[in-house]
Amino acid sequence: MDKRPGYHRIKDRGITAIVTGEQGEKTLTRFGLEEYVADCVITLDNRMVNQISTRRIRVVKYRGSKHGTDEYPFLISEVGITVLPITSLSLTHIASTDRVSTGIGRLDTMLSGKGFYRGSSVLITGEAGTGKSSLITAFIDAACQRKERCLYFAFEESQSQIIRNMRSIGYDLQKGVDDDLLRFHAIRPTAFGLEMHLAPISSPSVTRFRSAQ
Repeated sequence: MDKRPGYHRIKDRGITAIVTGEQGEKTLTRFGLEEYVADCVITLDNRMVNQISTRRIRVVKYRGSKHGTDEYPFLISEVGITVLPITSLSLTHIASTDRVSTGIGRLDTMLSGKGFYRGSSVLITGEAGTGKSSLITAFIDAACQRKERCLYFAFEESQSQIIRNMRSIGYDLQKGVDDDLLRFHAIRPTAFGLEMHLAPISSPSVTRFRSAQ
């Protein structure tokens, strides 16, 4: 009869065992023993940040395997569990040399005469009423004119409100919507935590829309 501890017998049979446990006051588990026996330990946490519920996941240890040890936000929704490894994003992407017109000729001239580099992250900042939305609309309109697809993430105005306001300065964003070249995602920034705002951006449906030809 095999008198070794049960976890040795489980390993010999190639069985993967998953055990759940509630966190103790000063230990990872209530009894403070399970984390020493397990090969992989994953902690889940649900905390309130600025009155918003935020779930976090962390791989505390994983014997014999390289792993990220930071906390990562994760979501539980109707499509399952989504982990957003914000802090593990690398900077190894290839920078494009293609240029994209801003839709404003004089601004393109200021940018080497060709506009932004494709794939750039561009921040437009200024006080209320300085023309930030108008500048963005010019960029979107130029992209739609090139039959390129655009995603508009709005955090202060609704889709209908933006389309109405931009029509007053000569831009018809509704045409881009009707041609399925422009989509809006409008929601207040205080409605969710950061991970809930990032999830739609990285979702498969958004990725398919961006890459569709």
